[in-house]
Amino acid sequence: MRDVERKGIISAASYFTMAMRRYRKAVLPGALIFFSVLLQVLVLKSGFVSLSGDEFFRGLLSYAWYLHPYFTSDAIGEAPRAVWLPLHFWVVGAALHLYFDLWLTPILVSMFFSVLTLIMLYKLTVLLFSKEPVGSLAVLIAGLTPWYVWLSVTGMPNSLFHFFVIAGIYGALKWQESGDNLHLLASSCAFLLATMLRQEGWFFAFLLGGYLVFYLVRSRRKISSPRFLIACALLSCSFIFVWIGYDAIRSGRFLHFVAAQREHVQTQSGEVEALPFRVLKYPFLLFVVSPWITTLAVCMGVKQGFWNRRRAKAYLSQAASLGLYLYFVLGELLFLIAMAVAGAQVNASPQRYVVLNVLLLIPLVTAWLFPVLSGGPEASGVRRFSGIRLGALALFGLVLGVQVKASFSYPTYFANTLEVGRFLRSLWEKGLLAETDTVWTEKFIRGALGSSDLTGIERMLVNSEHAGLQILSNRPLNFPYVYEEKQVDNLLTSTRISPPEALQDKDRWEFYLARTDPKVIVLKERTLIDLVPVHFKNIAILGDYRIFSSQLVQTLQVTPSTVPPTMQPIYENFNDRLMLVGYDPGKEAFPKYVILFWKLLKEAPEDYKISVDFINTRDHHVYHSREFFLYDGARKTGRWNVGEVVRDSLSLSASEDMAPGEYGVRVSVKGIAKDKPVVLGPFFIIPSKTEVLKRFLKGEPISSNLLIKVVTSL
Repeated sequence: MRDVERKGIISAASYFTMAMRRYRKAVLPGALIFFSVLLQVLVLKSGFVSLSGDEFFRGLLSYAWYLHPYFTSDAIGEAPRAVWLPLHFWVVGAALHLYFDLWLTPILVSMFFSVLTLIMLYKLTVLLFSKEPVGSLAVLIAGLTPWYVWLSVTGMPNSLFHFFVIAGIYGALKWQESGDNLHLLASSCAFLLATMLRQEGWFFAFLLGGYLVFYLVRSRRKISSPRFLIACALLSCSFIFVWIGYDAIRSGRFLHFVAAQREHVQTQSGEVEALPFRVLKYPFLLFVVSPWITTLAVCMGVKQGFWNRRRAKAYLSQAASLGLYLYFVLGELLFLIAMAVAGAQVNASPQRYVVLNVLLLIPLVTAWLFPVLSGGPEASGVRRFSGIRLGALALFGLVLGVQVKASFSYPTYFANTLEVGRFLRSLWEKGLLAETDTVWTEKFIRGALGSSDLTGIERMLVNSEHAGLQILSNRPLNFPYVYEEKQVDNLLTSTRISPPEALQDKDRWEFYLARTDPKVIVLKERTLIDLVPVHFKNIAILGDYRIFSSQLVQTLQVTPSTVPPTMQPIYENFNDRLMLVGYDPGKEAFPKYVILFWKLLKEAPEDYKISVDFINTRDHHVYHSREFFLYDGARKTGRWNVGEVVRDSLSLSASEDMAPGEYGVRVSVKGIAKDKPVVLGPFFIIPSKTEVLKRFLKGEPISSNLLIKVVTSL
């Protein structure tokens, strides 16, 4: 009996040992992927949020698919110009059936595909260099790249696009190595799905088709199934032809989406950059997104390709598929450069377009870096002098630590918008705000005063702010996802009415207040806040936003302003009633934002007016900036509470004749003389980043400190 038990224990131990040997290769990359996801969760938990207009509208279009599946939607944001490709809406719309949250579900979809991307990147690196540790190193580097982390926790289609492109390249390389046509079919399907996500995926499909044609011509007599190769090439490009035909029929204009996108870009930018800047734009952005990976890739290319061509051939011979891989990597980068030269500029976070290029460089960099870090035989002299290896490991660890820290140094432009959405959502959940109630925002007010048929939140679709309220509140009921194009044009035109012109007439306010009866008004622009009727009370202060209501005052308490830890104390009295407590300089060099914190010492019935000017710290020349009425929300200084600290956010417009450099910001209050001017700073001001880069490309002398500040602020 004991022998039987002993044999059973031994067999169980043997089975466990064999299982561990079988799956041990997956333990390390699996752990690294887990830590990458953990970093994404921590970044989200720390307050990261990306809520651009693209994400808002993508959420609403996904909701439209959730209600009624479609090929493409006629919702605003897509109907006038069919530019957005549909696969992302289909995937997120299907995911909404599993978990309905218009803000969180798209993020969860992105995180899921970011995990698949790392898995595929690992398999691709191992396929290229036949070394599992090199694949694990690639996963480690990619998973800790800040821009990759940020894109993995947004509602954009980048994670899906990264996965399908890398999967397509992996399938093509696997087919070239094994000759199995199933891998080529999988590659064609992956590139097909990539073409349904972003237009950049079209070029990968064309690259695959071009390579297959070249392969057919080169080895025509040796191929047993040429028709299959042609079918795969056509399959990868099939959606492109479907989309072009669909767009032409829908708009009545061939390549309408291309012309519409060009017009949209020209409207945004207003000018086209100089040719040298356009040529170097995307390589430069590669360096901005990941300086060390780009630098190592360039150094590796120079060393292997120019200094020692024999070693370059040996390097290429490490894997039969490496040449094809370089064909995809360099081909896509050349495509981006060609698009930039053609004038297809992208002004909204163009860095996100080159994150894929960084991911594709990582396998090449890790294969070159791994012998140095591991002390392998490929790294001559590293084993002999262990200090070099230890130094390389220490430097590599420092770089990874900087990347992790940089992942938490994200822009916070949309944090206040997120808080507003959560606040409104809490009102709905508490039953204080019904679906039929009207919510006003500043853009709604601008548009409503010029239109007769806008009725409230159910019509808030003509701009990203209204779409954002629908997404963040998770209440998109009454979302009109079908519009007539003429109506769209009228609504978009009406939003261009400036607040002073449209709202100075108080009779208009009273007319639209009586007509729409808003329960909540959400504003942040001072000229609009000052026009809010007195019977609407400020019920919450969320960053730059002020939320007013005439019906919820007794239910909610005012949320007080908070002083951030970054505030620089100054405690400067302007008279016996008004004190400047401090200021928050912010992080951006251009445009420059400064937040002032005021405190009322005694009751002040009058309203103060402040002026803010730039002063050159070297020659003390004054550059006049702007004047502001000093108030917070609708509560002018005459309505502040004594002892209350009030947050006043100012946007300072730098003059065109100002050179980049250090400036002080002089603050003065009209009618109050000071023996010594109150000067904040110094601040480093860059009036125009584009102008600095243009001068650099023209060969004009630019200080390295200024260039670094411009690069890091992109």
